[in-house]
Amino acid sequence: AKEQAESTKLGATNTYERQREEMWQFSSALAQTCTVLFQGRTEWLNALGLHARRKDGNGTSQIARPNKSAKLDLMVTWQRNLFDMAQNTPEIAAILANNGYPADMLAQGAAGVEALVRANHVQEQAKGAAVQRRKERDAAFKTLTQWLRCAKQAAAFAKKTEERSLLGR
Repeated sequence: AKEQAESTKLGATNTYERQREEMWQFSSALAQTCTVLFQGRTEWLNALGLHARRKDGNGTSQIARPNKSAKLDLMVTWQRNLFDMAQNTPEIAAILANNGYPADMLAQGAAGVEALVRANHVQEQAKGAAVQRRKERDAAFKTLTQWLRCAKQAAAFAKKTEERSLLGR
């Protein structure tokens, strides 16, 4: 049971990592395209989560787009917003459609983000099941170890008792 749970966990992890990489590549390509197409359109870049804003006037940039290694919830929030705004802002959607991102491709990207969320959920369930199977195995092994210890003690006691009876004590 433990091996099956570990195998399921490994498969779920592989699926999750593959989907995360695919969605990162797709959303990054869309983000780069939007950044090039919408230079000077600060409100659109802001809406898409792509505009670098100045923070507190101290000269540091704060960019809404997360890094590739960002936590999943940050990445998914950004990707959902990116695809939502790209699909549902008519002016943006029209320009993207004319530049290689038709509505069905954007819808596929949005569906891919939701598939990534589901893959993560399946992976988390598989990890939990693997931990549970490991705990069950460890508990069974502990019981077996205790039983074996008792059996060895009983055998040692029986051997001493037999030796005493042979010696006539």
